[in-house]
Amino acid sequence: MNHGRMMKTVSRALPLGALLLASCAGSPSGGGTGTAGTGAGTAGTSGGAGTTGSAGTTGSAGAAGTTGNAGTTGNAGTGGRGGTTGSAGTTGAAGTTGAAGTTGAAGTTGAAGTTGTAGAGGIGTGGAVATVCGNGPPSAPSGGANFPFPQHRASGACIYPTTCTDSDAAMGWAAYKSALVVADGSGDGSLRVQRDSGNGNDTVSESISYGMLFSVYMNDKTTFDGLWKYEQKHLDARGLMNWHINSNGTTATGGLNSATDADEDMAFALLLADKQWGGYTTVATNMITTVAMNDFGTDGTVKGGDTYVAVDPSYLAPAFYRAFKLYTGDTRWTTILNQTYTILSMVANATTGLVPDWSAGRTGAGNYTYDATRTPFRVALDACWNSDVNAIAFSTKIGAFFAGVGVANIKDGYNLDGTVIGSYHNSTFVGPAGAAGMAANQAKLVNDAYAFVAPDARGTSTNYYDRSWALFATLFMTGNFIDFSAY
Repeated sequence: MNHGRMMKTVSRALPLGALLLASCAGSPSGGGTGTAGTGAGTAGTSGGAGTTGSAGTTGSAGAAGTTGNAGTTGNAGTGGRGGTTGSAGTTGAAGTTGAAGTTGAAGTTGAAGTTGTAGAGGIGTGGAVATVCGNGPPSAPSGGANFPFPQHRASGACIYPTTCTDSDAAMGWAAYKSALVVADGSGDGSLRVQRDSGNGNDTVSESISYGMLFSVYMNDKTTFDGLWKYEQKHLDARGLMNWHINSNGTTATGGLNSATDADEDMAFALLLADKQWGGYTTVATNMITTVAMNDFGTDGTVKGGDTYVAVDPSYLAPAFYRAFKLYTGDTRWTTILNQTYTILSMVANATTGLVPDWSAGRTGAGNYTYDATRTPFRVALDACWNSDVNAIAFSTKIGAFFAGVGVANIKDGYNLDGTVIGSYHNSTFVGPAGAAGMAANQAKLVNDAYAFVAPDARGTSTNYYDRSWALFATLFMTGNFIDFSAY
């Protein structure tokens, strides 16, 4: 998928009124039109059987005369889909009669069976690591990580799929690394996320930020540090990453400025890394401050990059701005947050909720295509994490629009009035629509979206952009894309 940005260098920062007056309808994707791979993958063969659940333990004896309670029955092992069902855990034995009266404790529950293996060919549906969608027992701190995967921390402000599995996200990250994460050739441990061969296996700052977010959520410190090391090799004069790097490590023509979405995603990933592993406080604080100084106007209006004055609604990340304010105490983030919802209220279609790729500073970018599609996901985070009324209102409108369209019919482009202009059906559009559905209480939209994106996340032939947004959506819908600083 060709998701690049053709950015020009502009040094002046304009106020919101000057940027938005001419174009609330806005203008085409800075990313250009991406194309989705077509054709269904072949079905995987049946996964292997889940393993047997463990037995419940024996109830303890009564202390003085009454009978100890029976141990409870161990839960059944979970079968891999297509695999056979794991056998039930055995029943805990009854407590023996005690000599003096108190009740013996119940036997503990048998453990769930482990994941069925994927079939060969296309990736088959894995058995569950855990069948909890949203809230569930989070993994306890271990091995130097405070939030090891999975976390299962759901929001009461949002709904989650009826059925989901952590293995979809785990397999998705493994597939992402296998397909896209490569060494930069220097031999110093630097890693980059390369786009597809149609883009010359290049790297954009966006892809580095995506890889950093995924690796911190998946507790993959080695990959995280390797990506950050690569980022540090490609800085512009303001200390932010040049947005477009060729496969040979040179800066591409027109790539000599940052992209705000990547900058703020990297800053948030560093904040998460500090909460996850510790030791990133200084670098995270410096990055957050640099982004505030260079990627936003003095009135809080988002820019296209540190030298690029244009407004892209998909760059607005209100949930991150709240975290930045809490982490640093910098009140500029409050100004930026407030301006975010002012901009969204100005550019969103009153009926559909759809926003343009670029709403000011660019011409011909006024439709909902490969930039704008990310907006519902970013706003849904603020609805689910923070119960923000503005985020919920935005998500409710755009979620209702996509629920009316139906997941099977979602295409990769719309006029803001909802007229379809795209041809492809892919996770880049389905995933963020499903995220809006979580905040909009659209259960069918959420369930159908998850069923579509999870196989794309695990897939072997999914392209860079669809793979990225399938994995974002899968992590979010399983309760694993969260703000660590809230816990």
